[in-house]
Amino acid sequence: MKKIVLPTLMLAMTLVGTSAFAEQEHENERGQSSGNYYENIYKNSGVLNSLLRGGHSNDDDDDEDDSNYRLSADVRIPGAPDISRVSPTKERTEGLYFTSSRYMQSRASQMIRERVYSLNANISAINGSKTLTAEQKTGLTSILSTNVTALNALSATIATSTDATTTKAMIQSITTNFRIYGVIIPKVRLEKRIYDLQNHAQKLSDLFIQVQTKINEAKAQGKDVTVWQKNLEDVKIRTATDLGLLASAFAKVQALVPSDYEATSTLVIEQTNTTLKTITTDFNYIARNLHRPYFMRNATSTATSTVPTTPTPPTPPTNGSSTVSVGYTSAQVATHATRDNCWIIVSGKVYSVSSYISMHPGGSTAILNQCGKDATTAFNTRGGTGTHSSSARSTLGSFFIGNLI
Repeated sequence: MKKIVLPTLMLAMTLVGTSAFAEQEHENERGQSSGNYYENIYKNSGVLNSLLRGGHSNDDDDDEDDSNYRLSADVRIPGAPDISRVSPTKERTEGLYFTSSRYMQSRASQMIRERVYSLNANISAINGSKTLTAEQKTGLTSILSTNVTALNALSATIATSTDATTTKAMIQSITTNFRIYGVIIPKVRLEKRIYDLQNHAQKLSDLFIQVQTKINEAKAQGKDVTVWQKNLEDVKIRTATDLGLLASAFAKVQALVPSDYEATSTLVIEQTNTTLKTITTDFNYIARNLHRPYFMRNATSTATSTVPTTPTPPTPPTNGSSTVSVGYTSAQVATHATRDNCWIIVSGKVYSVSSYISMHPGGSTAILNQCGKDATTAFNTRGGTGTHSSSARSTLGSFFIGNLI
């Protein structure tokens, strides 16, 4: 009997430890204090070690060694940092089924101790981050430290309370007034991820200058750099757009307060997760797109190259506050039907996609079969296998050169 019960108890303890940060509050109807029970489980479960890493042990080190992202000509383009999802958390309001002040104070002490421990663990993780600036660390830790101070003050007040009704109300406020698990920790984790992407974007901006230098050197040697130059301009625009999205996401996350739990906080958390995922995909696309100037693989000089290059699309002229779109006929599009000079039509718009063919997740053939043609049906049905994601549509948009006329 003992051999059966002991493993069962150990399994139960492990489940409690691993769900502790899912923050499903366990009610203690008998009012018995657990002492250091939760703290010991947290230390042994390894949950704290990945608080800000989303389960990735090297989240803070992802940008430290970018030797695998060498661009030919000695320029390195790092991939985006590992940005994991932050899940909305259900935080149940404490229900008390006993009236003894001693039991209530014991329960309050346990609840506050758990939250303070979680907050301090996050503070340690932030201070140990290698991707945040000193100013960013100060901003994030101040949010957590403020809550630690407030919770400790509340703990002292509850410990000296003699009125059962008042004590019960204060205990319930530990959840409703703070929302440590439902709002504060997710908020800090999202802000940390936004900072990581903003810092990465700054790295990219610095690297774009180096890439431009290499383009200029290749051009001076007589090489055709048309596509390389266009790719660089495209990713610079994409990076600037993503920085705007990050700033908007940060403002929404920063504005979260405990009273926003549950509908508002869940919506903001989910929207921010989607935004960060899209931007991470963008930054990884940039790393791949500038990783090697593969489009120059057969080009030696503008005089001897036999590889046709994609002409630079004309810039749409402007007329006052309105934009006059550049237009192409189907016959014009049909003349751009090779791997190195590929235009396609999707929903009445023309796209020059030569530089993307070799990077297409579905294989190059899917695009090559559509060069010079109307690819609306093929794109909208993903070759008959489903539909393209919003990220894929955004990627396509970056290759837009004009409307079909």
